[in-house]
Amino acid sequence: MTGRDQRSQFLATFGTALGVAAGYYVACEVGLQLHLPGATTSILWPPNAVLTSALLLTSPRKWPFLLLAALPAHLIVELRTGWSVPFVLTLFTTNCLEALIAAGGTWLLSDAPARFDTLTRLSAFLASAVLAGPVLSSFADAAAVTFFRGEPYWTVWQTRTFSNVLSELTVVPAVVGVVSNGRRWLREGWTRRTTEALCLGIGLLAVGSLGMRGELGQLAPLRAVSTQTPLVLQLPFLLWAAVRFGPVGAGVALLATSAISAWALVDGSGPFGVGDPSTTVTALTLSLILESSTLLCLATVVQEQRQTETALRTSEVMKSAILQSLSTGVVVVDRAGTVLALNDSWTHLARQCGCASVSIGNNLLESCAASARGGNAIGRAMERGVSAVLAGSRAQVSVDHLSDPGPTPHWWSVHVVRLDAPEGGSVIALTDVTDVRRAELDAQRTREELAHVARVATIGELTASLAHQLNQPLSAILTNAQTASRLLETAGPDTSKLRAILLDIVKDDRRARDIIGRLRELMRRGETTTVRVNLCSLVREVVDLVSADATSRGVSIHVNVGHQPAHVRGDSVQLQQLVLNLLQNAMEAVSDRLDGPRTITLRCSVTDQDAVHLVMHDSGRGLAAGAEDLIFEPFYTTKPRGMGMGLSIVRTILEAHGGSIRASNGTGGGAIFEITLPLDQGDTIPV
Repeated sequence: MTGRDQRSQFLATFGTALGVAAGYYVACEVGLQLHLPGATTSILWPPNAVLTSALLLTSPRKWPFLLLAALPAHLIVELRTGWSVPFVLTLFTTNCLEALIAAGGTWLLSDAPARFDTLTRLSAFLASAVLAGPVLSSFADAAAVTFFRGEPYWTVWQTRTFSNVLSELTVVPAVVGVVSNGRRWLREGWTRRTTEALCLGIGLLAVGSLGMRGELGQLAPLRAVSTQTPLVLQLPFLLWAAVRFGPVGAGVALLATSAISAWALVDGSGPFGVGDPSTTVTALTLSLILESSTLLCLATVVQEQRQTETALRTSEVMKSAILQSLSTGVVVVDRAGTVLALNDSWTHLARQCGCASVSIGNNLLESCAASARGGNAIGRAMERGVSAVLAGSRAQVSVDHLSDPGPTPHWWSVHVVRLDAPEGGSVIALTDVTDVRRAELDAQRTREELAHVARVATIGELTASLAHQLNQPLSAILTNAQTASRLLETAGPDTSKLRAILLDIVKDDRRARDIIGRLRELMRRGETTTVRVNLCSLVREVVDLVSADATSRGVSIHVNVGHQPAHVRGDSVQLQQLVLNLLQNAMEAVSDRLDGPRTITLRCSVTDQDAVHLVMHDSGRGLAAGAEDLIFEPFYTTKPRGMGMGLSIVRTILEAHGGSIRASNGTGGGAIFEITLPLDQGDTIPV
């Protein structure tokens, strides 16, 4: 904290302390004027309530400074009465005790100690400040008065308790409310509400003053009311304050009413000028306490209801604003399908797709059914989805639909979700996803073209190996043809030998044809075709394709695929490219090894989780630390002339087939690639 901040904080604390001292001084002066002659305890004693208000408005760490600030004001006022210093200090201690109990309990029980706008917060204030503080501190205060002044203990306790209960009820809401809202009122300036409050105050003071002076009793229609129940005349104004201005207005009005009534009783004027003062004090105080408690509760209930209504209106406005700001079309329906709310985007998109053009109060199901009868497939799908969700058979339904399968296709997405409310219903979202689908198709075409380029590049790297594989059957065909030619030149050629030679030629020709066929498959470029593929057989075919290259590199490939078929559903060319890319990487990894075995092991099996598990383990250097995930990122490569696309294509192919891949280092060295694909248990003919 800087020096300027410390000075600002000190000045703020000092100013608050001065305000507390001034307020306590004025409250003491008022309190001393409101006690009967010969009695120590006042009818209304505001200083303790002023301390409680100050403590509620500040943090607990400042409380000691505020209590000490009130001490000089207390001494200045009460030493003038002629009371002894010990007695005056004891009274100050009991005053502070009441304020600490009242404020401490309220801080403990309430989430907002300086606010009384909910019944929960008001209950915390009533329990701590109105009951616990005055009742508990009055025991010590009555003992002090009895000891120093000789007055009856229980009489002092009763009078002091009732007096301070009334003070806490009236002074604290008024002071806390005015201090908390004073700056806001000043910023707002003079408003119609200010005029209303001024009229209320003038009327209340006028009726209270005239009633307590007995002048209203001179009017025949009001004589009985003004003399027997004078507080009734002020009740309309008190209700006005409670209903229109909440706990703050009720507190100010009740404080004014209590002060006027107490002054009239002390002065002996008006309806309180007759009768025994001791009896009148108790009756008046209890009446004011009951009236104040009731009106504060009423004011709080009204305020809480008003806040709830405001919050609901704000919530509805915000919901409507949020709904209208969405580019997605949204409509909310009840359990019968009647539209409760919708945004402009829904109206626009529904008009475009030709279905569900509704407004609030219409039935969405009927509109969708009408669209379906007219041949609109989106309306039919929407009707089925909404009906299923409203019936409770589905929690949510999502439908993607292609509406224009022509040169300019148009895609729509409908998402129906159950409305989480006691009355049921659902929320339906309609989205134009044409741009998204076109982007996905473009990305898919780009991936296919990139994969095709990668396959062509891989075949180029295998040219020597493929030439060697083709050279073997072609050489065998040539040799067999030459041998057959020589046999035909002899007299009486051996037909059995010629037949065997022809069978060898056919076998070698098929062998060459298979090699060329596999190459053509890998080189082909076109739409993805999903068929049932035996992954074990596919692995053997790819291993046969690279076997010559592996031999030239000095690499041994061990295949352990067993005899159990492991069928998956996918594109055979993409799956071949997947295995081929992994084998190429593995061969390059082990080829760099100068000593030790150069081996690659492949294992293919069916797991218990209805999945096909393919593991490739090489004897190379392994993966660099932290590269287990990076190697699958596009353009990440450790090769001097590598593109970094091989393993990225592998992962893309696997994700498209619902599979996954994981890379790690083996315990004995080398890299391990584990591939998992869902097992296909269909009855289609395997490829």
